[in-house]
Amino acid sequence: MEAMNRVQLAGAFVAATLVFVGCSKPPPPCRATAGDDIATGARTGAAGAETGARTGLEGVKTAGKAVGGFVSGGSAGAEKAWNEGKEDTREQARKGSGKVNENATVPRCER
Repeated sequence: MEAMNRVQLAGAFVAATLVFVGCSKPPPPCRATAGDDIATGARTGAAGAETGARTGLEGVKTAGKAVGGFVSGGSAGAEKAWNEGKEDTREQARKGSGKVNENATVPRCER
């Protein structure tokens, strides 16, 4: 029962993080001031946190699917479910890394 409460708490945290981070603005075309640098850093950090939360959630789903696969198909079923989930987790991480790179590579404005 305690493990289920932790999973629910983790799910609520991930959902709240995604709602908060999802409201961020897109990056500007270039950085002109120190304020722009700070905003770029904040956006990059938020995109990294969002990527980590989404990837972590995929990892939790993968573990759950592997347990279900073990129950229904033994160790072969668990391995199959794990490998499928592993690819989903990698795909989610790759998607998020693009968003992080987009925020992190905003160039300085030409003066």
